[in-house]
Amino acid sequence: MSYGNNDSILEGFFSEFYTTSSLVSIFALAVYDYCITFDQEVEKIWKRKFNILTAVFLINRYATIIVVTGNAAFQLFPHTRLRLVELS
Repeated sequence: MSYGNNDSILEGFFSEFYTTSSLVSIFALAVYDYCITFDQEVEKIWKRKFNILTAVFLINRYATIIVVTGNAAFQLFPHTRLRLVELS
């Protein structure tokens, strides 16, 4: 009785493991960066007059954490992935 190719099963497992580990590492690094630089952000960005550069900084900073969090959540909890519906 043949159980198939064990190498392909292991390859799939390690591929998923490395992807998940990478996303968790990126998420942890992003959270760490936000935690250690938040006081500087408050001092240098939030206490100054609002202008276009302030807006670009804030969009860049918070869009990044939203994207990283979303990617990590979808990878760690695959049952929450949205199902795409084909439009005929």
